[in-house]
Amino acid sequence: MFVSLFTAPAALAQVFWFYKDYWRPEYAWTIHIHGVPFGIEEILFSFFVGGIGAVLYEVCFKKKYRRGSVRLVSTSAIALFGILFFMTLYLSGLISIWASACSLIAASLAMIVVDRDLRMDWLMSSVLMFFTVIFIYLIWFAVYPDAVQKLWVPSGLSGTELFGIPIEELVWYTSWAMFSGVAYEFFVNAGPYTKRKAVASRRANI
Repeated sequence: MFVSLFTAPAALAQVFWFYKDYWRPEYAWTIHIHGVPFGIEEILFSFFVGGIGAVLYEVCFKKKYRRGSVRLVSTSAIALFGILFFMTLYLSGLISIWASACSLIAASLAMIVVDRDLRMDWLMSSVLMFFTVIFIYLIWFAVYPDAVQKLWVPSGLSGTELFGIPIEELVWYTSWAMFSGVAYEFFVNAGPYTKRKAVASRRANI
């Protein structure tokens, strides 16, 4: 929930960056911000993808971590680094989706270099997200086969696809999982992971 509330405002990235060069989604109810259409779906997307990416590994593998002292300074420094890296790439001419993916990967690598205990979380979060997104997109494209042609900006796509899914989508979701999968754990200085059942058993004995 903490990560979801933190990522929900990131929906505004659609207005300032992604709409210009990557994709033009349709909304049930549309408002315009600086002439760019925007819908509540963007906020819901940012809210849910933030939370899902943050807990995917822990939920699927029933992992539990021990909180330590909060890393406010180092977390803020890495977040600032990610933002500046994104802006540098974007202003250099790289399209928004790739600039975003590269900055997420760079920031996530910085976190696991500092905290090596998060390497498995980083790896498994990205793998789980990769296959989850493929599953969801295959269902979506089966229902809406013209989605890519109607919703994405042609010049923003490389033309490389996997199962009909633009590679840009797979790379972005995977990079997002790399970042969100370890961001909160890095912030709270999580200790080594243990099985949830073992933790519950020890508490019961106490």
